Amino acid sequence: MNIFDNLKRFKAKEFPSQKEIDMTDPRLFKTLDEYAIDLGYLVYPSKAKGALARDYGDSGSRHYAIGRLSTAIDFFPDCSIIRAFLTALHYFGGIGLYFDTHFRKRQWVLLHGDLRNHQRIWWREDEVYHTVNTNADYWKLIELIKGESIG
Repeated sequence: MNIFDNLKRFKAKEFPSQKEIDMTDPRLFKTLDEYAIDLGYLVYPSKAKGALARDYGDSGSRHYAIGRLSTAIDFFPDCSIIRAFLTALHYFGGIGLYFDTHFRKRQWVLLHGDLRNHQRIWWREDEVYHTVNTNADYWKLIELIKGESIG
């Protein structure tokens, strides 16, 4: 059975390639579908190579799929980033917010979601990564989120 037959929001053509789909844990597609339904807005999977699964690069990445399946996806939500982030907290263990990305010829925050078993949150701004470890980190992230308007 094709995993996409049971999804309400996504079709295979929305993802970077069939190769990457085949390298991905099917639970990720179901989780993304449930996230998009709960969010109530469109979600656009990034079509960038490796945004779903990679057979190169850092073996610690949740996208890495050599000897295992990818459990991560990068996507662009078509709503306020605060709504997208708060909803993601219910579906993904790892959440990354990338404030330095573009989609549809304009700046647009990209979200990374993955199926890790523990919560890890980070953001990237001007190509510099920051991990949320302290209350001060959360406040910095909230300030960045407040400054964004998507949709």
